Amino acid sequence: MTKVTPAKRINIVTIKMVKEGSILYDVRLISTPSDAAGLGRKFLEDSDREQVIVC
Repeated sequence: MTKVTPAKRINIVTIKMVKEGSILYDVRLISTPSDAAGLGRKFLEDSDREQVIVC
């Protein structure tokens, strides 16, 4: 006799990008990692939850 293994469930997750706002920044050129970090800091400084920034 063959033992029947129950099927497993696979979760499907969708991530949608939604523009929630914008900020003004005075640096017109990002040429160093510290420039990028400074701009990222402006986005994250008032955040109350986890966020991801992609450059």
